[in-house]
Amino acid sequence: MFRRMSIVFTVIILCFSILFTRLLYLSTDNGMMAAAKSQGTATLTVAKERGNIYDRNYNNLVNEQNRYVASVNPIPKAVNTIAKQLDEKDREDFLQRINTGKPLTIELNKSINEEGINTFLLKKRYSDNQLAAHIIGYTGYDDLGITGIEKVYNDYLTEQDAKITVSYPVNAIGSPLTGIEPNIVNTIDNTTQGIMLTLDKEIQQIAEDAADKYIEKGAIVIMEVGTGDIVASVSRPTYSPNNIADYINDENSPLLNRAFSAYSVGSVFKLVTVSAALENNISPDFKYECKGSITVGSNTFGCHNRAGHGEQNMAEALAHSCNPYFINIGQQIGGDKIYNLAVSLGFGKANYFAKDYSSASGTLPEKDMLKGPAVTANFSFGQGELTATPVQICSMVNTIASNGEYYTPRLIAGKVDVNKNLIEEPTTPPVQVIPEEITDTVKEFMSEVLKEGGTGYTAAPYNVIAAGKTATAQTGVMDGDREIVHSWFGGFFPYIAPQYAVAIIAEDCEDGKISTCPAFKYIAEKITDLKDK
Repeated sequence: MFRRMSIVFTVIILCFSILFTRLLYLSTDNGMMAAAKSQGTATLTVAKERGNIYDRNYNNLVNEQNRYVASVNPIPKAVNTIAKQLDEKDREDFLQRINTGKPLTIELNKSINEEGINTFLLKKRYSDNQLAAHIIGYTGYDDLGITGIEKVYNDYLTEQDAKITVSYPVNAIGSPLTGIEPNIVNTIDNTTQGIMLTLDKEIQQIAEDAADKYIEKGAIVIMEVGTGDIVASVSRPTYSPNNIADYINDENSPLLNRAFSAYSVGSVFKLVTVSAALENNISPDFKYECKGSITVGSNTFGCHNRAGHGEQNMAEALAHSCNPYFINIGQQIGGDKIYNLAVSLGFGKANYFAKDYSSASGTLPEKDMLKGPAVTANFSFGQGELTATPVQICSMVNTIASNGEYYTPRLIAGKVDVNKNLIEEPTTPPVQVIPEEITDTVKEFMSEVLKEGGTGYTAAPYNVIAAGKTATAQTGVMDGDREIVHSWFGGFFPYIAPQYAVAIIAEDCEDGKISTCPAFKYIAEKITDLKDK
């Protein structure tokens, strides 16, 4: 019996020795790591950054503002520290999430680094006042692109390995082990890959400021003369990509990109008519007496000046936007001549910037319909079955400013690789659609529009000579007894050696003198000041 008890006692001592040795081993760093490995890990993805979106000068259009995101191990000290930083609603949500006993991530207002908390400085995808929101678009809850560049180039913007992961050693039920630092993998700096747009960030900001001052609903498009590159594109009202749900049911449709949408055109189209007339041997000295209206067949078309402009030559008619004058020359040359030039200038066809990413096509009247004098009369001064986008109007102005060469509008410069090298998109060669000597005459006419007595005199900038054309476009849409009309301005500057073409529309605004004209003036002055620095 004594021998049996000795054996049992020895076994017990041996077991305690093994247990003691094991505990001693686990108290060391190597021991803890081995134990952790035997139990497994819980990995949090703290952030996964999308590729960048750049302007033409490699300036960021996204990822500009900072934010803090923390990974939290649910130990009491960490939970209490985080809870103190949150407001009541966020605190309640945080405590509910932490009840699972598993690590989690949370966005903070500042950096906190202490036991159980690791805070990371990250980039906020969209700014509070996001530039070019309608061009860039936005992502959904799964971080996939929903609209705009984010959608079109989603695969390229998400293919890079730019993320932060935090791996916690956990026990068999998934709870993190205490006293062991998590493993952090950070490749967030690998965000050089992205898409370069033709936008110029500084000019985009000027255009956005002009819209905020003068355009409640509408759009602004600015192109670089001689290239067709869109350097600014603005739509109003705008929205915040950080709070899309706030705009879904807004009756003003802030999510609509009005720069790519088609509108009734109005008198800015007279630039096409006057170009076609000059090309078909109508002299700029041709005179017509405006009596306030003109009758074509059984239809009478009024001038905006009901008393009439009196006798006008071509330059005066454009400066005063005299409808009867242009109806008369339209009848002389025929609607087909105006139609053919309009098609060459891009009217009636969508502008494709990338696969599945385009503006509206707008509409032209059926060519056969232009055999009817009344249809040609409407067409001659931009009314009737004619709609166009701000991009198309800007392209028309750009063609005149570019000495008659039509440049395909371009928004995407190309892809930027991980070494920040630009892989350029192919460009379309320009096409001479108006003889240069004719555009010289049209440009001279357009400069008269901005002089005293011209319809666009309030668009004249103080620091540069510019040229342009105004329009008030009837829509046929009634608001009670009132017809909704849109104001347009299309212009370029400087007058000598033009650099920028601009198209501006203000929806439901009859007076361009207080909307589109001062918006152009603001843009021309600010860009000129910017380039003179």
